[in-house]
Amino acid sequence: MSVNGFSLLPVLCLSLALFATSPCHADTTAGTSPDRAALTRATLELQRDLLLAEEQYRPEERFGLNIYLSLGNLAKINLDSISISIDGTTAIQQKLNESELDMLMDGAIKRLAMLPLSVGNHILQTTLQVNGRSITKTVELDKSAGRDNLKITVTRLPQQHTPDITYTHETWAVAK
Repeated sequence: MSVNGFSLLPVLCLSLALFATSPCHADTTAGTSPDRAALTRATLELQRDLLLAEEQYRPEERFGLNIYLSLGNLAKINLDSISISIDGTTAIQQKLNESELDMLMDGAIKRLAMLPLSVGNHILQTTLQVNGRSITKTVELDKSAGRDNLKITVTRLPQQHTPDITYTHETWAVAK
């Protein structure tokens, strides 16, 4: 995670290291071991602060649309690229390299994008370039007021020769 281009992970690590080595938080009976309860509290407070900063500086993390790609039950596929358009405008266009394809075929899920998207109905069209052919599927997406996750899975039924695109849509409600 980053705020204004700066990563907060080093700040978190440094804060935890300084807290753990601080003499005022050390257990006096053990000499140098930190108090576990105090360390846990400090860690939880830092996590809370990081989440609040993320919500403040990156509202799309809380209200946007995450899009993921999975290759389901495919053992081997020559997936060249994926293109996703929302309401007629191209939102994602990615070529997949060999290592990404290998990981996807081994069961990994790739995050394609985090898109800011307004609440309401949208037309989402996915186009795959597979073995030099285009496979296109269109679906209507009802974007909620919270964060939505859309998993695009490319599968092939045993009786089919052409891969199929399926969608799994999950909505996270807005915390007030």
